[in-house]
Amino acid sequence: MSDAANAVDEAELATDALFTDTLERISFQPGILLGSDALTTEQAYHVRRLNRHQRWLIGPGTVFGLRVDVQPPAAGAAGDPVQITVSPGYAIDGLGREVMVGGPYAISLRDWLTAQNPPSSSGVLHLRVTVRAQASPNQLQPVVAQLFDAGLDPVVPKFVADSFALEMSVDTNTADQTADAWSSPLAEWSKPVPPPPGAPPAPVIPTPREAAMLAAAQSNPALLKVLNQQSSLLTRQFPTYDDSPGAQDRFTEASRLLLARLQVNATPPVTSSSVAINNLVRPFVPNILLSALALP
Repeated sequence: MSDAANAVDEAELATDALFTDTLERISFQPGILLGSDALTTEQAYHVRRLNRHQRWLIGPGTVFGLRVDVQPPAAGAAGDPVQITVSPGYAIDGLGREVMVGGPYAISLRDWLTAQNPPSSSGVLHLRVTVRAQASPNQLQPVVAQLFDAGLDPVVPKFVADSFALEMSVDTNTADQTADAWSSPLAEWSKPVPPPPGAPPAPVIPTPREAAMLAAAQSNPALLKVLNQQSSLLTRQFPTYDDSPGAQDRFTEASRLLLARLQVNATPPVTSSSVAINNLVRPFVPNILLSALALP
């Protein structure tokens, strides 16, 4: 994207990451004067309310689709394209924003390896594919107010479209870098929120009445699982807002939704058979997984 488009996307990331701000909406009254800042505030009120609803009540994750595959060479083809493909689908990213991928997308793994030249361990490369919502400003138009204020940009975008960013990067998660390691989507969703840096984890100390409920549920595994999850939710906190240098990169990372982990045999020549893909490590939205509570 252009610098102007990046600026719009970064500005929305910074505001979307503020989950504890008090939102304001316009109090429409006869005779009041409304400028562009008032209309922007009105839009942000509704957008950020929806994002919070989706992030905290529904949860980030895949709703359907967005399967990651490696495209095998066609029968009789002279070469192997080694393309990583992502199917159409719908998801909620890490900041609760809607992600709609309306068509299939593909990237040449060989071209990506040539451009990125990532380091590999013992000839094995661990990658991840992620998606996030992305603001996409378009239809630039001149600004009349620039005639009166030289500090304003002469052209600005007329619309900001809801778009997305599909990204492939080196997987730095050392806990699970094996493409064959299956992780329960429910376990991915129910991971506890880590405490702020330097802060001790919040202790889970049930009250006497709560302890009695947990003790009585020992003979009912399904009920005990639900009660333990409720106890975990009671200790969760809002993420702390960080405006220090480099925080923008952390907002971007927080918004990324994992789609799949890849294990690539990076020893040349890289072929489609050199790639192992695991789609089941991704988080799925909780309402799709409520039935999993009944599973052993």
